[in-house]
Amino acid sequence: MPNWDAPQTDHTLLHEDKAKKAELALESILADLSVLNIPSGMKLSISLSNHNPERWGQEIKRRVEGTHTFEHLHPVTRSIVTKTVEIIVTGIYPEGFGSIAHCLFGEASLVLDPSELAIALDIGSSTWLITVFNGSGAVIDRHLIEGGAGELHSMIAEALDKRNDRVSLLSKDVKHSPSLVNQGIIEGTFTYGGNHLTGKKFETEYSQCLDQWWSTRIEKFANFVTAGNYLDRAKYLVAWGGGVSLPVVDQNLAGLGFVILNNPQFINALGLKLLTQISLGA
Repeated sequence: MPNWDAPQTDHTLLHEDKAKKAELALESILADLSVLNIPSGMKLSISLSNHNPERWGQEIKRRVEGTHTFEHLHPVTRSIVTKTVEIIVTGIYPEGFGSIAHCLFGEASLVLDPSELAIALDIGSSTWLITVFNGSGAVIDRHLIEGGAGELHSMIAEALDKRNDRVSLLSKDVKHSPSLVNQGIIEGTFTYGGNHLTGKKFETEYSQCLDQWWSTRIEKFANFVTAGNYLDRAKYLVAWGGGVSLPVVDQNLAGLGFVILNNPQFINALGLKLLTQISLGA
C-alpha cells in the first residue's frame, strides 16, 4: 500500500524518462489526490494525455483504471489515513489535445473557422511541442523538440556547479539540484537554497542559460513552421504550458506575436476536464 508522505532519499523527475510517465501514472494521480485530501470511496472519471498515447496509452489505462487503496498524512491532524478510490479512464489523448479543446470549445479563446489554422507551442518540462490545428480541433501536424523547462533548470544547476566564488567553495562537491533552481524561479528570488550560508543568486546563470536554451529551440520551431508552409497560413500563434510563464520567455513569445492564454500551465488540464464531461454526457 503506497504511503505518499514516507521519507524520500531520492526523487524521480518524470520529464527525464518518458517511460516513467506511464509506469508511475497511477502514483502521480494518487499523490495529487493525497494533496487534495479526497474523501474515501470517491469515484473519479478522468481523461489523461501523453506524448505518445499509441505506445503508452494501453499501459497507462491498465495501471490507472480500477479501485485503489492508498495512505497519506491528513493535512490537519498529521495522522495516517487510508483511502479507497475508484478511477475510470474516459480517454487518453495526445499531449496538448486538451489545450486545443479548451481554447476552441471551452473558453473559446480563439475564434477559428474549420478552414483556418493555428499554431500552438506547448513548453512543458521535457519538450517543446508544436501542434498545427484547425477550427474543428483536428490536428494537422505535430513536431516535438526535446528539452523543455526541465532542461533549462539542469543547465542552470550545472552552471552553478562550476562556480568558484567564496560561497560555492563551501559546497564545491555538491551537485546543485534542478528542483531548487526551479523553486528559486517560481518564487521570483532567483536564489538557490534557503539559508544565508549557501544561498546563491543565479540571475546571471539564468540569463546566460536562457539565451542558449531559447535560441536553439525557437530556431527549430521556426524551421518547422516555415518548412511546412504553416506560418503564412496561420491565423494565430498561441502558447501554453508551464514554461510559457518563465521570466523573459513570456516577453519573447509576446514579441513574436503569440497569444498567451491565462493560467497557461492549467490549459491542458482544463481541456481534459471538458473532454471528460463530454464523454460522460455532462
